Amino acid sequence: MALAACLVVGCTGGAGEDISPAPTGVASETSIVPTRVAVVLPPLGAPAEDIAQLRRSIDSVVASSARNVELRFVQPDGPEFVGDVAAVLAGDGWDLVCVLHPVGVEDVAAVAARLPGTHFCVDSSRAIESPANLWAPRPRYAETSFLVGVAAGLVARGGVVAALVREGQPALAVKRAALTNGHASVPAPNRSGAVAGPTEGETPAEVVAPIVGTLSQQEQDIGPIVEAILSQEPRAIVVDVGPLVDEVVARVVAALPDVPLIVWADDVPTADLPDNAIVVDRNRTVVFRLAFDALLAGGYQDLPDTIGVNEGIHRMRTSSDSLRAVLEQLEAWTDRIASGELDVTQTGE
Repeated sequence: MALAACLVVGCTGGAGEDISPAPTGVASETSIVPTRVAVVLPPLGAPAEDIAQLRRSIDSVVASSARNVELRFVQPDGPEFVGDVAAVLAGDGWDLVCVLHPVGVEDVAAVAARLPGTHFCVDSSRAIESPANLWAPRPRYAETSFLVGVAAGLVARGGVVAALVREGQPALAVKRAALTNGHASVPAPNRSGAVAGPTEGETPAEVVAPIVGTLSQQEQDIGPIVEAILSQEPRAIVVDVGPLVDEVVARVVAALPDVPLIVWADDVPTADLPDNAIVVDRNRTVVFRLAFDALLAGGYQDLPDTIGVNEGIHRMRTSSDSLRAVLEQLEAWTDRIASGELDVTQTGE
């Protein structure tokens, strides 16, 4: 098979780059057949630093198992090739094929249905129909969004909180409601805000919530929406706009360079974000680690349908000392969610 050859020699034309290390792990006898694990990385074009960090994290998970494991990394040329790459790996006898990118997961599900002898996992952003041999957990966005709301309230210190979001993303209604609830959980006078309206089903006069500006999925001039939000003189801004992040952040920083940002950065580069930003990104190693551990333990069928704060699916990080202090204040909320003491699923998830 031509595509299989690409996986071995690292040629292009769909399979992208095969960046496999030597077999990892420990075997008590060299005759033990290794567990073969393949990781399909985000396609070419993803930030090299992010890919390198992901590889190091997965290497660490495999090494800590002290098992005889053959580990391969493959990076497709583009998302349209993800399903083909997964099919070739499964046909080549890999025990676990883990796709750590949300684009192309439906193609992987179709491959898994055809090849029930291979275990698959995907880092999916939404619910998909999946056969028993495919683990596609949904993130519990309500938990992370609640914490983002808390962080925004703490950062704003009683000032207005604004949010810029983009239509069409998974669980947007859930994220908005949880953001509002998290913001409202910060004791007054440490929070303030208003709802941009009118919004059907909401009563702005009775709801204390961040101002929200929604950007369309269609091509448009985002300037008026961003300017309307900035005119409210927010003290903290949540940005959740996917691939529009560079343009939105550039406009915000140009107008209000000293206002802290909280940026959802799933699947978008973060290298150019300002220092006064809290970055919320996906910890893709979690999906691999849980699937890998379940495979070794023979309990793949027992994996959960959703993953959240307790599993560490999202991370918040910053290079700012003052914002790092805010993140430290979130630990109490995080612990309450992880322990089940604080239930945020009533936000609509």
